[in-house]
Amino acid sequence: MKKVFLICALLAAGVSAFAGDDLFGTKYSAGVDYKLTKGLHLSASEEVDLGSSFNFHKSTTSLGTSYKVCDWFKAGLEYSAIGVGKSSGLDWRHRLSLGLTESVKWDSFRFSLKETFQATYRVKEDLDTYQYPRTKLVLKTRAKVSYKPVHSRFTPYAQAELKLLLNGANWTSDDGLTYSFAGHNDVFVNRIRFQAGTKYNFTKEHAIELYVHYDYRTDKDIDYSRTLGQLQTITITKYPFVGLGLGYVYSF
Repeated sequence: MKKVFLICALLAAGVSAFAGDDLFGTKYSAGVDYKLTKGLHLSASEEVDLGSSFNFHKSTTSLGTSYKVCDWFKAGLEYSAIGVGKSSGLDWRHRLSLGLTESVKWDSFRFSLKETFQATYRVKEDLDTYQYPRTKLVLKTRAKVSYKPVHSRFTPYAQAELKLLLNGANWTSDDGLTYSFAGHNDVFVNRIRFQAGTKYNFTKEHAIELYVHYDYRTDKDIDYSRTLGQLQTITITKYPFVGLGLGYVYSF
């Protein structure tokens, strides 16, 4: 067990050395997976996101359950408490995720498609709902292929994911000069992610995962003046982001 934590610490130090720019970040996680009965699992995890120069970005504490209905279909439900670092302290959110995964195995390959619906509630009392919805709704679609060589402890994989924001704040204009709030009905692709990595099983119980991902993100920054009661600016920013991650899971 000590060797597991030693290797994780060494890998974490190596991965973190790459994070030196605002367009880079790292993630570190640890979790447990408990097999309650055949097909039914309970899980718990803690994840920390760091930005450039090791500055804290957010922490995510999750509790979940999953059930394998049959060989090719699995359903999961997860609750997460998320603390996002702000200059004034932590901005807390509560998230509920429902995931459905279809998969098929061919030789040493496994192909899967996962659909995840997320509802994230922001606790902040003075949240300006003309800029952000109180409960953010997201639909994520992920296609993944993994390869498990015979008698190997490595399971490399590659995946692509599309994240769709379902209820962004929407402002409309007839003349291009005066805008009015039309509700939370703006739908757009918030992120496209490509990820590659590998899982390594030290034993049946202990495993680590090392991965890298490339994101193409779209953010809409809405500047609404509460004092003037009118829209100031809408800025749409599209930019890349590269992240490195290291995770540990204990299964029993």
